[in-house]
Amino acid sequence: MPDQADILRHLVAGAARASTSSDSPPLWAIAGAKGGVGATTLAVNLAIALSRSGRRVVLADVNFSHGDVALHCGAAPRYHVGDVRA
Repeated sequence: MPDQADILRHLVAGAARASTSSDSPPLWAIAGAKGGVGATTLAVNLAIALSRSGRRVVLADVNFSHGDVALHCGAAPRYHVGDVRA
């Protein structure tokens, strides 16, 4: 039976195959199997490092139950995942 990580790996691999342009930006997904494993901290710090290296970064927290990227960044969230889901 696939676990959450297997499903995410499959989704990311499919997105990579679907990209036909060499100019397409990479898509990275950071996930944790449960709360408190450091996925948000890793994602925020990775976004900061990429930004400091001159790359444009979009950081989206799609945790349906408890997204807290804005809290880590000291920002007030303007939107939540419910604003963009179908």
